[in-house]
Amino acid sequence: MSSKLYIIDGSGYIYRAYYAIKQQLTNSEGLPTGALFGFTKMLLKLLNDKGVENVAIAFDTKVPTFRHEKYPEYKANRKATPDDLVKQMPYFREIVEGLGIKALVQDGFEADDIIGTIAKNFSAQGMRVVIVSGDKDLSQLVSDKISVWDAMKNVHYDKIKVREKFGINPEQIVDLLALSGDTSDNIPGARGIGEKTAVQLLNEFDSLDSLLANLDKLDVNKTIRGAKSVKEKIQNSLDNIELSKFLATINCDVPVFNTENDISKFTWAEYNLDVLLPIFEKLEFQNLLKEIIKKDNGKLREQIADSKIPTDAEYTVLSPDDLPAFAEKLAQQNSFAFDVETTSLNPLECELIGVAISFEDKKGFFIPLYSHLEPQKVIPLELFKEHFGYIFASTTIKKIGWNLKFDISVLEEKGIKVNAPFIDGMLVQALLHPDDRESKGLKQQALIVLKEQMATFEEVVGDNSSIADIEIERTAAYACHDADATWRLTKILYKQLKDISSENNTTQGQSPLNEFNNIEMPLIRVLSLIECTGIKVHIPSLEKLKKEFASEISNLTAEIYKLVGHEFNINSPKQLSEILFGELNLPYPLRIKSNEKQLSTSVKVLEELNAQGHKIAEFLIEYREIQKLQSTYVEPLLKQADSARRIHSSFNQAQVATGRLSSSDPNLQNIPIRNERGAQLRKVFVGDAGYKLIKADYSQIELRVLAHLSDDKNLIQAFLSGEDFHLRTAKDIFGEEASDPTRKKELRRYAKSINFGIVYGMGANSLAKMLSIPRAQAQEYIEGYFRKYPQVQEYFTKIDSQIAQNGCVETLFGRRRYVSELQANTSIGDPNFIKRSLLNGIIQGTAAEIVKLAMIGIMDKLPKYNFDLLGKPTKENRGLARMVLQVHDELVFEVHESVLSEVKQLIIQQMENAVQLNVPLKVDVEIGASWGA
Repeated sequence: MSSKLYIIDGSGYIYRAYYAIKQQLTNSEGLPTGALFGFTKMLLKLLNDKGVENVAIAFDTKVPTFRHEKYPEYKANRKATPDDLVKQMPYFREIVEGLGIKALVQDGFEADDIIGTIAKNFSAQGMRVVIVSGDKDLSQLVSDKISVWDAMKNVHYDKIKVREKFGINPEQIVDLLALSGDTSDNIPGARGIGEKTAVQLLNEFDSLDSLLANLDKLDVNKTIRGAKSVKEKIQNSLDNIELSKFLATINCDVPVFNTENDISKFTWAEYNLDVLLPIFEKLEFQNLLKEIIKKDNGKLREQIADSKIPTDAEYTVLSPDDLPAFAEKLAQQNSFAFDVETTSLNPLECELIGVAISFEDKKGFFIPLYSHLEPQKVIPLELFKEHFGYIFASTTIKKIGWNLKFDISVLEEKGIKVNAPFIDGMLVQALLHPDDRESKGLKQQALIVLKEQMATFEEVVGDNSSIADIEIERTAAYACHDADATWRLTKILYKQLKDISSENNTTQGQSPLNEFNNIEMPLIRVLSLIECTGIKVHIPSLEKLKKEFASEISNLTAEIYKLVGHEFNINSPKQLSEILFGELNLPYPLRIKSNEKQLSTSVKVLEELNAQGHKIAEFLIEYREIQKLQSTYVEPLLKQADSARRIHSSFNQAQVATGRLSSSDPNLQNIPIRNERGAQLRKVFVGDAGYKLIKADYSQIELRVLAHLSDDKNLIQAFLSGEDFHLRTAKDIFGEEASDPTRKKELRRYAKSINFGIVYGMGANSLAKMLSIPRAQAQEYIEGYFRKYPQVQEYFTKIDSQIAQNGCVETLFGRRRYVSELQANTSIGDPNFIKRSLLNGIIQGTAAEIVKLAMIGIMDKLPKYNFDLLGKPTKENRGLARMVLQVHDELVFEVHESVLSEVKQLIIQQMENAVQLNVPLKVDVEIGASWGA
């Protein structure tokens, strides 16, 4: 017999989920879904985190129980079920069935009675039983084999823990309720006897029966305060006490279940997709479906699709003779999807294996262009250009793809111009589900939306070294399925985007569709050009930096070993934890959470230890900083530089929920900016001979966005005045004290922290920690800020209202962020994090939109400075002015010295006029030989 059975208090779970989800969530039909979402989330957490083998869930029914028959007022004081929860009630049992959990109900009995009966049966057989509930009544069941787990608080109640919480043993819980009653269940108890007195009585007399048998001795008992009065109250309530004990006692002999001893009935095996998929689709729980897919270890995939290629799909390999007719037919289409297959993910160096095209459901056409295995079957690239070049260059036919930027970059590197209009399915999905970080890929979305499992690249290539080494027919099936799935999937997602954009619940007058068409799609070409151009690195400087960092790492390693007394693996968190808190016995910061098995050695922990004067912490912080720069940047940059000594980072539009761009391979956005080593590293990024780098950085863009959105007159005036903004804020909050030369710098720092903290929803605790001041003082500063800028606080209140009404927030140009998705990706019990994230979604998201619009505007103007007027750089000539980097609010350009002045003015003009706000946008510009100059 398996060792453990989980029994869930289903009715309790429903109400806890309902009150845990504060925001009003609904599906597109207006059906409330918050309690269903929280309920499902909690069940999935239990199934996934606990590795559950055996599980059941018990529910109450609407039928009165045996307790109501004896006492009709039982639970009569409970409020009626909220209307929005009533509407959700029919779906809880469906979800449980879909998740494959055994549901237990019985008319005339409560869920507690069913739980008690099942728990007693299986614990008597030696099995450990965990009751999942926050109801203290169930604590009466706790024994050597039965425990109660409050999953919301993650507290396990065994006999010792029950004693710690209630001051009595589990078997005394019923007697406690009989004496003190329970207002939530309308159990009367003895009038005038509270829980504290009841606990004293039970500790003195052991049980209710013993107390009643020795009632005559109570009035002389010196340990019970007011014993005589207590005795009278009990004597006057004997009937109520007897009734209360009857009501409070869990019936562990429910007839239907009292002989249940077959654990196989409760074994959890898999999800019931016939039930689960339709209900998740109705409730629009797409993220929870993704969570199931991620955790199911392949079972779900097997049930969703037996074949990785649709059996009714028609995928055709084209020959040279087929090209004219097919090209003519393609040119007549309004849109088509395409997918390129290459020998690598580097568009500058890869071979183009072929192009798959689809414009009808489950039909695809593959044009083979390169093969090691079957070179006789390929079509010459020049012939492909002849027949399809004008189609890809068309400005009327829509080109659909998944991660189009890569496909465009590949084709343009081969001399095939690809012009808008574009529809990138990946970016549609990113706008629909911005906080879904793990399911943006075509194959994940096909599984979720189309219910098709697609072959992976690794499965297709197998043991071969390249896709060029496998049969063209096999490559074609794989590529055409990609193009076909992109065609079908993007139609569905794009319709969803149009549908939500047509809803009359926008706050800024814009919509996600506006964001998609006017910002994200035009940006694709901009980013493709930046990536293909790259930025030059000075190799000798990099090699010198590598030696310097290696020397520093070696010296720090020696110092750390010296303090410890022996060598160990500094990069192993486990070994380091044992060294710091075991061997060296350093004090662990109690306020920082830690895994019980291993105390954390995070930067936060090391900073605390360093503040306490522990030298080893200082060395470790410095060691980690240099080690990260060396391993993340210096060494990879040396390997990634191409023959022209240029680095080609990738810029991603779909990775950050707020819409900010991120970069990868390498991530150039994380190079430290405020320390000397970061500055040294930035200096290795240079311009070519005869070129300089122009760095243009938006000044305080997020604060300016806040001023515009809140329309706070004082905040707007602070920017219009042209003063040092943080100093102006310091004067506004701290008054004349901010002009005191001895405090001016400190108070400006305080004001800066408050300014940016407010933007990100920082509370008094965080501000106090940041400034190393008491919490009360931090709270006073925040209140002072809102007194000076009252419309900012009004704006935040307005946002709260919009969240409650719409379940989402919206940027200035229409990007949304949804409460439900944040709930799906974070702890249900952390509403403050969700609120901060939503506010961040508006402010940072709008700032990101402004940067993107500036990039689009500048790139539209730059072609005149290049010899190729189409703006396409060649390997021999990158033109006179190119955008080479984007790092948050900063843009970097490589500009020939002959046009420095006019390009600088163009950049400033475009960035400061990208949008019109209530406050001016300001750009700080620097020109130098390197990025760090």
